[in-house]
Amino acid sequence: MADRRDYVAEIAARRARGSLYPTVAPYRIRNLHELFEQVKHLDPEVLRYFPIAVVALFESFFRSAIATLVDAGAPYVDNIAATSYARDLRFDFTVVRGIAGKSITMGDFFSHLVGIKNLGQIDSLMTAALGRPFLTQLGVVHDRWAVEVEGKPAQPIISDLNAVLAQVSRAFEDRHVYAHEYADSHPITAADVAAILAAATLFLEAGAAVMSDTLPPDAPLTQAAMNARSLEEYTAMDEALSSRLTELATSLSQGQATLLQRAATSWRDYRDALSELESL
Repeated sequence: MADRRDYVAEIAARRARGSLYPTVAPYRIRNLHELFEQVKHLDPEVLRYFPIAVVALFESFFRSAIATLVDAGAPYVDNIAATSYARDLRFDFTVVRGIAGKSITMGDFFSHLVGIKNLGQIDSLMTAALGRPFLTQLGVVHDRWAVEVEGKPAQPIISDLNAVLAQVSRAFEDRHVYAHEYADSHPITAADVAAILAAATLFLEAGAAVMSDTLPPDAPLTQAAMNARSLEEYTAMDEALSSRLTELATSLSQGQATLLQRAATSWRDYRDALSELESL
């Protein structure tokens, strides 16, 4: 009997090699653009490696996106649970122990097993997790930074979705050919690579924007906005704490209420001191 796969060990090994959070991939592909400019005039054999690298970014990006959505909980994990992807999962005790012990997450496990071999699988997985058509979202999502910070008009990141998707599909096809075959009769030119890189950049930027609009929606973009949002949340939580303490005090004796207030004051002093320490 074949040895069982140790999924926990595989996930740990992947993490050790570097995890790619969804928003990082659009920046990584810029490195490919820079490399392409340096080597595009060299032997055509070099060009065959670009679709392989692009698809590696696609796979890493969307596995990370799916893991992030699953670990975010409802409604995304519920959406996934209703699909055949979830029904086909097979657990063993090693996986259960890993999730319970928090060495891996459910998102880690699920995204590690799903297949991402073509555009159709990306669309199917992301549509299932989001609960809305992913490719439709790609065609309309805009760059919030450009609109809200730079004051530019709200225009889709991808102006010609069909053209971009055609190049993304070609990248998957070329990657399969060049990774598994010698394929001397399947040439690729510098113009082909340039088109694939341009489309892949838009595809990943739009995908990152969809994720940003989803988790969390309307997140502040600038440091000033982040600070303002944090202050609002802090003030609301502090007021809720004070209200709850006042409510509890009504059911306590005078002595107990005094001790409760003293404990709350000490905890606030500790909270503020710890926050100051961590800000240094």
